[in-house]
Amino acid sequence: MFHVLTTWHPDRRRANLLVVVDVSGSMADPAPGTKKPLISLVSQGVEQVGALMPDDSRVGLWEFGARLDAPRDYRVIVADRPLDAVQRDRLNAAARKLKALNTGTGLYDTILAAYRAQLANFSSDMPTEVMVFTDGRNEDDPNSISLTALRKALASQRPKPSMSRSGCSVSATACPVDAPQRRPRADQRPDRHARPAPSRCSAPSCTPCRAA
Repeated sequence: MFHVLTTWHPDRRRANLLVVVDVSGSMADPAPGTKKPLISLVSQGVEQVGALMPDDSRVGLWEFGARLDAPRDYRVIVADRPLDAVQRDRLNAAARKLKALNTGTGLYDTILAAYRAQLANFSSDMPTEVMVFTDGRNEDDPNSISLTALRKALASQRPKPSMSRSGCSVSATACPVDAPQRRPRADQRPDRHARPAPSRCSAPSCTPCRAA
């Protein structure tokens, strides 16, 4: 995980960043080549993101699944604030508490909500970004938007004139599970959430990640 984060150019580490973490059931699966669950590596990654960013950044943290905070698929666990010592402590404490839940993956609705939230919290003096950690496809409920609808919605969100130079960027880091496909036990996950882990996430923009 760490090598993905350190590809961040130092000049870009100062940012207004919203980190969004998938906590669906499959995030309890082991990462490739390890016995550690994916959510454990992502938890470490969130702490590393905070450690890489300078004090004059802004950072917030969401977790998402399916209807975690009904009707929303996401839940705000650290509100977006300047990355001072108190905010770093909040971020690290929340990251260590991240765990996989018995839920689906409301990926598309969450990406759109995060993008809109960052446009509302836009910072003109630094890059405004959304960073999504996920291992799976969008798997929500019949009311979930489609990938096509997500792309159209993102394209239609016109930044204000003051945002024209930098806007808001969205990146997704996919955490695949290179394991034989298997059917989960009934007590692990409801059938409607059971699926083989995909090799890539289905977000509009995706960067594969591997265990450190």
